[in-house]
Amino acid sequence: MTQGRGRVLSLVILGALTTFGPMAIDLYLPAFPDVAADLRVSVMTVPLTLTAAMLGLGLGQVFYGPLSDRYGRKRPLVAGLILFTSLPSHAPLRRTSDSCWPCASCSRSVDPPVW
Repeated sequence: MTQGRGRVLSLVILGALTTFGPMAIDLYLPAFPDVAADLRVSVMTVPLTLTAAMLGLGLGQVFYGPLSDRYGRKRPLVAGLILFTSLPSHAPLRRTSDSCWPCASCSRSVDPPVW
């Protein structure tokens, strides 16, 4: 691969990676009513989960900087992508919102779902 092509590919990959946070939020916003129904909370408390997501994105930047200085950019990036893609798959396995600390702030008591 020529040097010019490698730079273009790197630019495209980095550009795609920067869309993960906003894309996740844009996909999550329309699901607010469903989240409220599943967790049995009011729709007015569901935005607290969005606040937790924004805090996670911000704190991720704080921790990623020193990690990339120490280990390079690739290892922390791959670890973050693995977490970003694997952790949401565990959400349906939770029986209550209390077992997930960001969701626990949505309500004081949440009934477990009926299986």
